[in-house]
Amino acid sequence: MSELHNVFSIPVWKTKITESDYNKKLILNEMLDNFKVDPKRNTWDKVMPTTMKSVWHHSNNDEDDKRFTDISYEESGLTKVIDSRIREFFSHCRFTSDVNYFFQITNYTVSTEGYFLTSHGHGQDSFSSVLFLQYDKLNHPSTYFNNPYSAADQTRWLQKDLYNSIDHSDPFFSYFQDVWSIETEEDDYMIFPGHVKHEVPTVGKSDKERVTISCNIKVYKS
Repeated sequence: MSELHNVFSIPVWKTKITESDYNKKLILNEMLDNFKVDPKRNTWDKVMPTTMKSVWHHSNNDEDDKRFTDISYEESGLTKVIDSRIREFFSHCRFTSDVNYFFQITNYTVSTEGYFLTSHGHGQDSFSSVLFLQYDKLNHPSTYFNNPYSAADQTRWLQKDLYNSIDHSDPFFSYFQDVWSIETEEDDYMIFPGHVKHEVPTVGKSDKERVTISCNIKVYKS
């Protein structure tokens, strides 16, 4: 009997959270109104130990700024929906014992043409997640996951014949690439390991802003 196994693969779980699940319009309007107050709200870059800074609007490390409206995560029903999706995700995980978890909506982002977010991870969290609240599939980039294996560029050069023979859209061969993204649509919700570094490349021109919400999840034993 033959079997094909993935070794050291990075799981990314994707589902949907749509406007029928919560008051999407309420929180989207709050975020876009905050964007108008300061399109480059970005305290996060001041506390992150990165040499390259982002061009981004987000709430991380800036929740106390009274110029901006607090986002109605609870009132809109989104917190409850995310909790249900996390429980669904955990039903697919092969835990050997019962676990508890804590999750927090840590950030929202609004970006437009020319904006980008530098590579970073959430190593202190078991899982990270992102909800694509407003998303132009043709012109907005998805979240790009960074290959944790640094030999990808060298492997492409040393194994040219193999590299030129593979299906570059097949995630099985993603180990050849420096970054990889999952096909994404508006209302997609993705959960992935917190330690995996990820980024958002330069946003293209669109008639609407790219808006996402980030949520981190910690797992602990019961």
